[in-house]
Amino acid sequence: MNRLFTLLIFCGTLTVGVAQQAPQYSMYLFNKFGFNPAYAGLDHTLSITGVSRWQWVNLQGSPQTQQVNVHMPLYLVGGGLGMTFENDQLGAEQRLAFSLAYNYQIPVGAKGILSFGLSAGYLQYSLDGAKILTPGGDYEGGQIDHNDQLLPVGKESTSAPTAHAGIYYQGEWLEAGFSAVNLLETPLGFGGFDYQLARSYYFNLGGKLALG
Repeated sequence: MNRLFTLLIFCGTLTVGVAQQAPQYSMYLFNKFGFNPAYAGLDHTLSITGVSRWQWVNLQGSPQTQQVNVHMPLYLVGGGLGMTFENDQLGAEQRLAFSLAYNYQIPVGAKGILSFGLSAGYLQYSLDGAKILTPGGDYEGGQIDHNDQLLPVGKESTSAPTAHAGIYYQGEWLEAGFSAVNLLETPLGFGGFDYQLARSYYFNLGGKLALG
């Protein structure tokens, strides 16, 4: 038993850790358009949603994320339209994003809809060097010297286009969606600092049960 436990610990030390880059929210059930452009207009009315998440409240530099989105059906063209604003603050890092979305909806059966959506936008990434402290840095007297040429002393920013896509099925008793965010995986950087947007995938499945 001890040998097995030691082996598991050893294997765990060899595992590669991967952090989540996409903004993290709670209650995804009430914000489906926030991560899938194919959902635009599937509330069948004008929808305005605002969400905010603040993790580790008492910790300085804790993650803070806000999103506001608006979407509505466009019956004349058989689809939906929406737009999203997002702010993601992670310590010294900040991402501001804006995107517009459109989808095309196809009737399936008597009450089903299959929607294909795309969104395109713009993302600004910034890094505030004044919020960074390094072990070998010098910060006495208000000066900022990280002793690291890769890190900026002040606030640096860069921007790039973004694109997302999704598919969504909505039926009378069942709904399911799949989306891919940051399709372009755009590289961002300034000076000697490089930042890569990673593609993320979302999947949701839900149903309705008749009770009584």
